[in-house]
This record gives sequence, C-alpha cells and structure tokens, in this order.
Amino acid sequence: MIKYFFNDLELFSSNTALILKDKTSLSYAELADLADNFLKKLPSEKKLVLIEMANELDPIIAYLACLRGNHPAMLVYPENRELTAQIKEAYAPDIVYEKSDGKFVLHYNLNNNVPSNHFSPELALLLSSSGSTGSPKYIRLSADNLNANAQSIVEYLNLDVSQKTITNLPLHYSYGLSILNSHLASGASIVVTDESMIDDSFWELFKRENITSFAGVPYVYEMLDRTGFYEMALPSLQYFTQAGGKLRPELVKKFAQYAKDTRRRFYVMYGQTEATARIAYMPSDKILDYPNCMGIPIPRGKIKLYDGKKEIKKIDTPGEIVYNGPNVMMGYALNRDDLSLPSQINELKTGDIACYNKEGLYYIVGRKSRFLKLFGQRINLDEVESHLRRQGKSVICGGTDQQLVVLTTDKNELKQIKDLIISSYKLLANIVTVIQEDEIPLLPSGKPDYAKLSVFAKRIVGDTDITNKPKNIFKKIVSFFYTKEASPNHSIKECFMSELGYEKVADDDCFLTLNGDSLRYVSLSVKLQKSIGFLPNKWESITIKDLEEAALNKELSSKKSNENAWNSINYFRAIAIFSIVLAHTDLIAWNINTKFEKIIMSFVRDNTILFFFISGFIFYHFSENNFKYRKFIIGKIKNLVIPYLILSISIIIIQYCLNGSKLLITGYEINSFKSVLSALIKGTALVPYWFVPFMFIMFLMTPLFIRFTKLRTSIRNILLLLLLAAALIIHRPWNLWNPIQNLIHYTPVYLLGIISSKYKADIYNYLKNKSLLLLIFVIGCSILQVFINGRSDNDASKLFEYNGIDYQLIQKICMCYFLMIFLHKYENIKSPILDLLASTSFAVYFLHYWFIYFTYAYLIRHPSLILPEYMQPVMWILYAFIFTAFSILIALLIKKVFPSKSKYITGY
Repeated sequence: MIKYFFNDLELFSSNTALILKDKTSLSYAELADLADNFLKKLPSEKKLVLIEMANELDPIIAYLACLRGNHPAMLVYPENRELTAQIKEAYAPDIVYEKSDGKFVLHYNLNNNVPSNHFSPELALLLSSSGSTGSPKYIRLSADNLNANAQSIVEYLNLDVSQKTITNLPLHYSYGLSILNSHLASGASIVVTDESMIDDSFWELFKRENITSFAGVPYVYEMLDRTGFYEMALPSLQYFTQAGGKLRPELVKKFAQYAKDTRRRFYVMYGQTEATARIAYMPSDKILDYPNCMGIPIPRGKIKLYDGKKEIKKIDTPGEIVYNGPNVMMGYALNRDDLSLPSQINELKTGDIACYNKEGLYYIVGRKSRFLKLFGQRINLDEVESHLRRQGKSVICGGTDQQLVVLTTDKNELKQIKDLIISSYKLLANIVTVIQEDEIPLLPSGKPDYAKLSVFAKRIVGDTDITNKPKNIFKKIVSFFYTKEASPNHSIKECFMSELGYEKVADDDCFLTLNGDSLRYVSLSVKLQKSIGFLPNKWESITIKDLEEAALNKELSSKKSNENAWNSINYFRAIAIFSIVLAHTDLIAWNINTKFEKIIMSFVRDNTILFFFISGFIFYHFSENNFKYRKFIIGKIKNLVIPYLILSISIIIIQYCLNGSKLLITGYEINSFKSVLSALIKGTALVPYWFVPFMFIMFLMTPLFIRFTKLRTSIRNILLLLLLAAALIIHRPWNLWNPIQNLIHYTPVYLLGIISSKYKADIYNYLKNKSLLLLIFVIGCSILQVFINGRSDNDASKLFEYNGIDYQLIQKICMCYFLMIFLHKYENIKSPILDLLASTSFAVYFLHYWFIYFTYAYLIRHPSLILPEYMQPVMWILYAFIFTAFSILIALLIKKVFPSKSKYITGY
C-alpha cells in the first residue's frame, strides 16, 4: 500500500513543519490536527473544493485537508477574481475557500444532486495549464502523481528533516507547490511568506530563520546576478534550484561556480505541470561542465526522443521529448464533466525538442515547429487548422511566438476567420493576422508549403513586433518623434521590461515585486493602455501572467475599453517639465524687462508647483492600498537620491575645475569637505537641485500624508485651508535652500494633489465646463503678481518676513486644475512626443541645467555672442527645445548602455 506524504504528516510529529510571518511555528502534529479539523467542515462525500492558493497558512491547511479527505482540490490564482469567475462557471465547484474582507472563508455551493462517483476515484488535484485555450484548461493530477513527484524530488535533492526552505514562489504554481510537497514528504521545515526576493526584508528573514535552500525561475537569477547576491553572507544556505524556463548558460555557469566556491549545490531542473512539476534535473557536480543541459530523468522517470514515430538513439540528434513516469498527469479538463474521466495517458509528449550528449545528458534545442507560445499560451497550429477546416474554411496556419498567421483563399471571410480564432482560443486581436492568397501554397508532394507561410509571418512580425526595435539609438529617437499614432500593440512583458529597465521579467512578477514607483506607475499605465486597450483595477499587484489572462478575457468579452485615464496625467507631467526648462532657460536667453514680458514669464516661473501637485496625485493613487514605507523609501533612495548625489558631485567637481571654489551660478563656496557636504544636503550644486533634498524630506513624511487622507472630511479640509493660508503668507525661501520654509510653502500643494486624486471623479464632473474660467483666473493672478509685486514670479522671502500675498501660488493652483480638466478632455489623443517627455521627466529635470550651465559659462566668456533683445524671445523657446531634446537623448543613451542601472544615474 502506498504511503502518501500528506497522510503521514504525524510521522514527523514533533518536527517543525511551518514557520509563519509572526515567528510562530507549527509542528507536523499540529499541522495534521489543523488539516483534520478543516476536513470536518467538509462533507463526507467527495466534493470539488476551489482554493485561492495564497502563500499563507489557511490555504495550505485547506489544501492538505482536501488531500487527506480525498476531495479534489482546484487551486486558483489569488486575487484574480475575473479569471476565478470563469473557472467557477466552467467547473461549478461545490465548495469555495477564498479571501473575503482579509480573511479566508468557506462558501458552500453543494451540488447535492451530483453523485459522489461523478469524480474519478484517482483525482486529487487540479492545477492550471500555462497553455490554456478555449475554456479554462486544468491539469488533472492523482494522489499517486503528487506522491511520486514529491518522493523523486526528495531523493535527488537529498532532502531530510534538517532542511528548511521558504515559499518565495507562488503556491498555486506547480514549481512552488512541489517545494511544499517535497519538504513535507521529508519532514523538513517551510517558512511561509509572500515576501519578494527583491526586498531586503526577505533576506533578513532568510538569515534569521537559517534557511537552507531557495528556488527561482530564470528572472530571479537574472535579478540576483545584478544585485550583489554573491557577496551576501548566507551561512545557512546549502543548495538552490532553478526551473520554470531556460536560464542563460553563462548565468548557469556563474551560479554553478559560486556554488562550487562556497561548497554549496546548484540544481538546474526541467519540468511541466503535466508531469506534476518535474521531469529532469542536472546533477550539481556536472553543471559546470555542461551549463546548457537540462540533465537526466528524475528517479523512476524515463525520457525518450522521437522524430515522428521513430525513436532517436544517436547522440546530438534532435527529437521531441516524450516522458514516462508515475508523475505523468491523468489528462486535461475543460469543464466539470471531465473530472469523471479516468487516467487517459501513460506518457507525456512535451512539444520540446532536445538532444542528448555523450554523457547521456539531455539539452533542449527548441520547440516543435507546429506549436507557438503566444504570451504564455501554447497554441497547436494543427489543432487550429483542423478546427477552422471543420468550419468549412480553406486555410493553413503558421506564425511566430509573436503572431499567429492564417492564410486563406477566400477574401470575403478574413474577418469571420479572425473572429472565429479569437473566440475559440481566447487570443488578442492584435496577435492574429489573416491574409488572403489566390491559392494555398503547396510543395511538389502536394502537402502545404508551411515554409512559404513562415516567410509571410516573419514579414508581418517585422512590421509589428516590439523586438524589432531600432538598434541605433538615434533611429529610436526619430521613431519616437515621427510616430503619428501609438506604437503597435506590445506584449505585456515588453512593456514591463522597457519601462522598468529589466532585461527579463517572469510570469509571476508584478509591478510591485519589480520595485516600481509612482513615476513609473503612470508611464507603465499609459503603455499598458496602449498595448492592450484597457487597464484592470489594481493592476500594479496583478502578475504579468494574470494581466495577459485579463487581456484575453477582455478581448473575448468584446468589452473594448477606450479608457486612457492616465494619458492626461502623463501629458500634465510633460507640460510641467517643459515649462520648468523654459523658466530656467531665461538665464541665458531672455533679459526680462517690460511688464508684458513679466506676465508671459509668470506662466512658466515656479512651475515646480505643478510637479508637487502631480506627485501628490500619483502618490495617492499608487499608494492607496499598496503602501509599504520601507520599500517606498528604499525606492526613492535608489531612483532619486543616488542619481542626485552622482550628478551633484559630478557637477561640483566640474565647476571646481573650471571656476575654482565658487560655484558659478549658485555662488556657493566649495572649499572644504564640510562645504561639499552642505551643498549636497541643501542642493546647491545647480539651481534645480534644491528640489531633491526637500522632496526626500517630503517622502520621509508620507505616513503623515496617508494619515491625512484618513481624517474626517471636515477636519481634513480645515487643516488644508490653514496650511494653504500659511503658504500664501510664507513664500518660498529667497535662496531656495531652506527646507523648513519649503516644507511650509509647498506641502499644501502636495496634499492638494493627494485630495484631488482621491476625489478626481467629483472634480472632473464639477469642473468639466469650467476650464475657461480657470484659465481666466490664471491670467488674472499673473497680472496681479506683476502689477502688485512687480515680479514675474512669487516674491521669495525669509521665513518670518511678511512680503504680501503670494498670488503666484494661487495662479499655479488654478493652473493645476486647468491642466487637469483641459487635458482630461483629450484622453484619447495619442502623443508619442509627450509620452516620451513624461517618461523621461525626472532625467530631464536632472540633466537640463547642465546644458544651461555650460552655455552660460561659455557666454560670459564670449559676451559678443549674446543676441540682441528682439531675438531673445525666439531663442528662449529654441534653447528650451534644444536643452529638453538633448536631455532626453542623454537619458535614452544612458539607458541603452546601462539598461538596468540607468535609473541610478539619471532617475530614468
């Protein structure tokens, strides 16, 4: 009789099974008792139980209870309620265990009229298939499958009671679940957490609990390679594993060498959910010599290679991997009726093409030509072709992993064929192309000429594929500036990689785990909207794979969204940064004299206020439900403080070499370490740099701002009015470098941005027809500012010096609402130039004054080059465009050279 690991938890009675976030632990006996107590809540008859499988204690208990009670458990992605709703409709689960108001609860939907023998006696678990098409597709696994897979992993990894691992992979994912199963099977300990490996807190937990192993998909190892993993002090670490896709051989070798040097073990593994996770592994003692190999079959598993029906028995000869073992699935399920089916297959045809070498080690060389993998979905082209032919269509199918291409001879059915594919296989419209030819291309043998169709497919993908980006940085910029419409739809992964600066991202990554910040939030929001046509609520916490699923579901339901809710905010930011460049450029381009000139200049002076407003606006939306203070501050240090320090120190050194100890424009003396430190703390290296130290102080205060949003409305409004009144009287500091005075003057604007984000729908509705009135207020305040105070900007003063009402602040607040309302009318207008300017806005802020500085330094040495007054307004605008364009160019160039490090240099 087989001893199943989930039924024998009591064998390790006093051993620690699980360790939780709050440092409490559960023994195996306690875990078994909790599972049995949960089981008492379930009916005695076999029922289908859907579990929202988060990395938490409650779903683990539910999962083990189902296994111990012989109830089929169906694991779903946490928090993806839209996909879960489709699964519920297809499978009608009898019981649902999911989170509601922060707690896991059982919902009973008992199908009492369905007999218990409706389910196959063998069926124990249902896991999602990454290659799902049609109805939600699940993989049926038996208790034997689960047990065999777990025992094989225990054997080749040499697991025992001394091991302690951590749930750094999602438990609804077969790789993550296999780690839980195999460690429970060996009596080892598991630290249960949803912490990300990109957080310092993860590694603090790792060290505190003396964890002996971790697992990772390729992206995890790409990230570890870039973030100082090799220098980490991890004395408890004994081994680490990689699966979930092919890791670059050079990285395999790098980690294998690290493992050898530190007397640890590194395993590269290969598998599919259809094999309950694992098919092959690479012995750690051979990995350095064969870093491109996936290894040998797991214990009790067999691999054969086939070319058609012919088995390959020659070394280095490619064939499809066909796997046989006790962990091969029972089969697929598309709906509840399929759950009664017995085990249907004995061997697994993987669709992957591999060879084996003289050492008997297998290595993958590709995938079967008649399969595509479109954004995570595995598509069988023969199946698509047969399906269409059954509908009476004369077609052949081909394509690439970016585009499915169907060739037909009937020019009147192009749309019908495309719609049929989209509805049948849940594909996005933009990745399906139907073309028409007079005849189906044939080979002399009479078979379809798929090679010719492949040429068509590559030609089409060449026009639409994001991977065919211009290699030359200058061509890239030209393509940005001369694109009339939004770029062709890009894959969601490409959007994440291009905006966040990663070379690779994994299916289970999301914006938050990739350390996204509020600046990238808006830029990526716009890219996702343009790529897939909509933006799901709380998309920042949804995994890339789930976003792809959501995109498919959105397309299928024909609920196309023209929602571009972040376009106007993006354009707001672009206008703000360009106006800041304009304001600073007058130093070298325009000698302001007349009142009319001062009124003109008042529109662009101190538009940093616009930045404060938009920063508060974005902060609230981004942090409303996802705020983690420590992570937030670390992100600001990386993306704001570090580039500020690098650029400040660089310009200080340059100015010192050119001008001696006095900074040319700000006038500060740099003659000692103390004075340099003071310049860095105050931001006196260049005029705009005052913004960064002060803004970082603002960021340190964010818990107060979050508390502010939760105040009673009346108290919050009174407090905001008092702060605004203080800001109208206490102007910005006369030298810009008094952080306390800046705090008093600018904080109310930041809070106003937060409140405007919180109530944006009401504001849009109330002010939708009042943009002209707001513009009149802006002009009126500019005129008052000039005629009463005699200046084009707010009259700076000392902290306790009264200098009249700051009309400039009123003007800028009115301008914020004018831009918010005016731009909102044009959400659907596509502007690549404004998108580019907005996404590089931080870099433009950091870099533009460098060009102003060097131009100024040159002009004071060559005064004869200063233009006459009548030409100055034109040159003022021209200079601003030039400095902005060059700032963008430098930012893009640095990102091109240092794709994952550029944010530390320019903030982009």
